[in-house]
Amino acid sequence: MGVAVCVVAALSLAGFSGCHRSNRLTFYKPSLPPVFGARVTDGKLQLWTGTPCERVHHVTILFSPFTGDRLQLETPPDRATTVEYLTLGGPYPGGLTVTEALREDFDWRTKEKILLSVEPTEGAGSDQIELATIIAESPDHPEDTYYFPGFGWLNREQVAEQNRKTLLTMCTKDPVLEPGIPETFGARVTDGKLRIWTVTPCTESNGYSLRFRPPDPTYRDIWYEVWNSQDSPPVEIEHLTFGEEPEGMSTRRPLPDGFDWRTMQSVELGIHRPAYHREGVVDVAEVLAGSASHADDTYYFQGVGWLTPDEARDQEGRTFLSPCRR
Repeated sequence: MGVAVCVVAALSLAGFSGCHRSNRLTFYKPSLPPVFGARVTDGKLQLWTGTPCERVHHVTILFSPFTGDRLQLETPPDRATTVEYLTLGGPYPGGLTVTEALREDFDWRTKEKILLSVEPTEGAGSDQIELATIIAESPDHPEDTYYFPGFGWLNREQVAEQNRKTLLTMCTKDPVLEPGIPETFGARVTDGKLRIWTVTPCTESNGYSLRFRPPDPTYRDIWYEVWNSQDSPPVEIEHLTFGEEPEGMSTRRPLPDGFDWRTMQSVELGIHRPAYHREGVVDVAEVLAGSASHADDTYYFQGVGWLTPDEARDQEGRTFLSPCRR
């Protein structure tokens, strides 16, 4: 999952930042231009993310100059959808409904630029598009091509060819943020409980979060957060048992009633601390399947396998990256 990503796209007269959630806020310059596409067909403004954006539950469309006009879409509670093509005015895909509408007399043709944002995403976001360009040039280009700022009019094959080479579609993770070895942590089941091991202790920690991913992509990720109690000093996190609060900590984001982590596809661990940290992920099925046949002191590490404490400490930093090891 890697370190956090936040891309800021400044709109005229109003700042707008598109940031996806991660374990700490980091501003960075993408290694390639992050873009989305737009065109006009039959008088309607159409947007294309370039590649599918999965598990989306919020969409925002902003116009510049910014005078308070924006469109916000959201899926029903607990649900998510895949977003790729959008037509201003709808119909909108995957159960997205309008939660903040544009004013009735709004005319997007009077605006200069447009910005599209989806949440959540591991991608680098996107830059703005000049509306005058697509208004003027759309009639001269096939309906399967969209204008991508800096790259011109591209169809699906051309976008696929250039993605991660010369450009980044808005939901494509920047290749420079992908490590050469797995980012993970140790996990196992003992006495029916999910147990977690960071290997290197995470000192000066203020809390941790677990993000559970359902196997069905039409459902949102489910969060569980535990933080230090008010006025409590930072703590060291190394071993965790899911459902048990470490001393001095309390649950701030509880799980929904009836939640069963065993039905999830994966779990991601995020440590909240000012010092260096990264997120790691493991497949729940692997943990469930292998725990009974491995000793209680061995843990499953995604992409590596089951390791004893000595093996984990020896391989940490060589075959995998743990949450708090530089």
